[in-house]
Amino acid sequence: MLGVVAESNATFIASHWAGGADSPPPPGSILASVVDDLGQRLESCREAGLERVILDPGLGFGKSAPQNWEIIGGLGELRSLGAPILLGHSRKRFLGATLGDLDSPASRDVMTAAISLIGAEAGVWGLRVHQVEYTRDVLRSLVSH
Repeated sequence: MLGVVAESNATFIASHWAGGADSPPPPGSILASVVDDLGQRLESCREAGLERVILDPGLGFGKSAPQNWEIIGGLGELRSLGAPILLGHSRKRFLGATLGDLDSPASRDVMTAAISLIGAEAGVWGLRVHQVEYTRDVLRSLVSH
């Protein structure tokens, strides 16, 4: 697949997914594993001739709530890989677990906006969100200061 993407000159998003769809999250710290795995994927992409690669740490995909928070806290380490970072955190289940509200994805919008601010301050390339207005308003506060 990497060769086809390279030939098309498309942008490729390499995402991390711990375990698999039916696997429980791996125990303990995950940041080093995510950085290592995405670093290897980036190297494979470069070897295949891909110039435009975006890395997605895969928040919520095979990871526990504490592991997702660890990744958010380690965005600087992910950026050290030298590729743009995409953060897909909007309304994720781990936010509901943190808030104590697993049933209402919309109740997670304020937390989503807060993580958007953390991501922007850490220099991530892109933020995938549901409520663009909330994120826009929070990010405007960054620009005005």
